[in-house]
Amino acid sequence: TICAGDSAVLLAGTSFGNINWYDASSGGNLLYTGNRFTMFSQQSNASLYLETESMGCISPTRKKVSVVANTFSPITNIVNPDICAKNSTTLSAKIQSGRLLWYDSDTASQPVFTGLSYTTEILNGSKTFYVRSENKGCFGPKIAVTPIVKASPFSGFSFQIKANRTVMVSPINIGSSSVFWDFGDGTTSTNTTVNHRYTQNGSFNIKLILTSLQTGCKDSTIIPVSVDNTGLPSINSFSSIIIYPNPSNGNISVSIQVASTQSTEIQINDLSGKCVYRKKIELSTGKNMLNVETGLSKGLYIFSAGNSHIKLIID
Repeated sequence: TICAGDSAVLLAGTSFGNINWYDASSGGNLLYTGNRFTMFSQQSNASLYLETESMGCISPTRKKVSVVANTFSPITNIVNPDICAKNSTTLSAKIQSGRLLWYDSDTASQPVFTGLSYTTEILNGSKTFYVRSENKGCFGPKIAVTPIVKASPFSGFSFQIKANRTVMVSPINIGSSSVFWDFGDGTTSTNTTVNHRYTQNGSFNIKLILTSLQTGCKDSTIIPVSVDNTGLPSINSFSSIIIYPNPSNGNISVSIQVASTQSTEIQINDLSGKCVYRKKIELSTGKNMLNVETGLSKGLYIFSAGNSHIKLIID
């Protein structure tokens, strides 16, 4: 058994005399005489017939030898949907027989997944995957599949709790995006910076949705806040906070601008709310630079410092 296009090396033995290879059970063409016969670049199944011959005596019947040339199944109907950044996508294709192997590079020898559909990791930009078919040990060529990943905004925002149930919110960076606030009490706003006053004490989820005006992609962040009518402004009110690079490999630089010396805590939570990094820091008046080695695996996280919360991407 071989794969179509491969060469088949056939071996036969006899205690004496010669072995003749024919293309028919009787008559036919003599293809070769000897113990080792090679069929080069065989594309299809074939049958050969062997007879032994010694001193003019020929075996009464020929022995049949079959060569099976398997082929890979062509790949059809590749589905490669467009997605917004910070999402995974599902790539799929069809074959008539065998299986599909998915790779994350054209030089990879081991597939990352085997099956008709493959769900990628979270993608923050363009990346090319490769798929090939396999049938009975025969492999087809790798075919490139590149999802179109559209840019998404980053919806981190800062907030400050003021007196009389008032919360001031502002996006970290809206870029070319539209803004939508949901304050968790039935009130919404499309203004960039908002001072919202709640009518009653309690805990509320403030949600910011940014929609890219160029790609239509959305990103949202939800932060819970608690307010009452005696609340005072938070001491951890930052003039600005910037994280770069974002996305990163887990090592980030943080720039925090404050109006006065203060203590605060930086914290990173995963999307389930679990704290995966925490550190207390001292901030001096003006601009403070921090280098943070998170050691986190790939994924989406929320970076918090004081009342500022930024979506952090590790890729």
